Amino acid sequence: SGSLSEPDLLELAGTARLILDELIKRQQGAFFAVSYERGRAILRRSAELIAPKGALTEAVAGTLDRLAPPNVATLRATFGELSAVLAAVVDHLAARPDLAARQLLEEIVAWEADLAGPYDDAPGPNPADPQPTISRETLERYLRSCVPGWEHTTVENFRRLPGGYSKITILFDARDEARGRQSLVLRAAQHGTPFFMDGADIGAEFPALRYAFEHGVPVAEPIHVEEDPARLGAKFLISSRAPGRNYGSVISGAADLSPALIRHLVGVLARIHATPLDRADPVFRRSHFARWAEYRTLAEFAPAFVDYWTGIADRCNALSSPGIRRGLAWLRANPPESDQPPVLVHGDFGLHNAMIDEGRVTAVLDWEASHIGDPADEFFLFSHAVAGVVDRPTLMRWYEEAGGQKISAYRLRYFDVLNCLKGPIVGYGSLNLAERHPTSDIKVCLVGLQYVALPLKSLNAMISLAESLPRGDG
Repeated sequence: SGSLSEPDLLELAGTARLILDELIKRQQGAFFAVSYERGRAILRRSAELIAPKGALTEAVAGTLDRLAPPNVATLRATFGELSAVLAAVVDHLAARPDLAARQLLEEIVAWEADLAGPYDDAPGPNPADPQPTISRETLERYLRSCVPGWEHTTVENFRRLPGGYSKITILFDARDEARGRQSLVLRAAQHGTPFFMDGADIGAEFPALRYAFEHGVPVAEPIHVEEDPARLGAKFLISSRAPGRNYGSVISGAADLSPALIRHLVGVLARIHATPLDRADPVFRRSHFARWAEYRTLAEFAPAFVDYWTGIADRCNALSSPGIRRGLAWLRANPPESDQPPVLVHGDFGLHNAMIDEGRVTAVLDWEASHIGDPADEFFLFSHAVAGVVDRPTLMRWYEEAGGQKISAYRLRYFDVLNCLKGPIVGYGSLNLAERHPTSDIKVCLVGLQYVALPLKSLNAMISLAESLPRGDG
């Protein structure tokens, strides 16, 4: 612990406390007994609604006959079976317009949101897979032998940051006579990740960063990429280090966050969305942006993006979630109608991913979720994080005044629904990862324990708000 700062230690202690609270909850039978009986009651109502009788009816009846109240040893099996059959019920009822079906769907989602644990059927642990051990000495040797022009570089002030949800992050200074001292950041792939977005791959993220940098987007300059994990134990990229600090987290702003700073951030976001898309550019074509180049309207893009997130949910072992199944079914059935063109989207824009110095953004960080798509996707987390200072209508007015395209209320609400699923998808993947990879960072548990229940609790309301609006851009 001697290498950790006080804020680092406090963050790790907070994560450990959340994990301990979850373990204690699992030892207490009262909570799960109530959830179990509530789940059975929902199943009984499901049997009454499903018609005609068939395989699903038999599965529901068989589950009701077979299940017994859970104990600590049978939590996963019991709630896994309940979730699986309720997910099948969701699939059956999702297209039904009647009020009884809708009410049952909402009750199923609420049941899961209150339960919010890793109760799907997770794969067993993977064999031991130690994380890459990059040291000052191994990095210095690599730079001298593998990077042209860096043969006499000395690595100083080497510091690996604790945590990191998707990448290992190392801060260091590189010094030589030709370039003097450079403050740099190395971001390396970890063994095991719940982040299956295309941009999470180092080889795709580097050209994406390069493309954004060359088109004037405020990102730390990408300097070098290594795609051979044998060289240093992992794929990695090196970029310049931007000065400044964050002014908040994923869900809230710092005490000194001001309306002027938020308006500046909105202007940066509009600038990102205005980035020219040169589909013939070799750098663009090497990046993960190329996957989305074929879609010329947002109406074409939306169904493909839902399919993309369905694939991520599958890789995260999250498709057994009834809530996620309900949300994905609704998104597939209700795509927005818009002829506007897709734009460059960061995908995780917010206070947590902006380095700010003297009131200006010096770099937008973490482009793993970036893609070519709908700018409406950016405003769910961002608007929640700044809600204590600026409301969403003001945020959208500032966005348009900064040059952003007009975004319909329906598109905003549609992507609110999708963003209610992203956290649970990655959250379930994180909890499964913690079980499969014993060497994974403790912070991956934090994603699962914090970002499953809260978004799922909002899902029903977000769907209702979207359904109250016309789907067009008018």
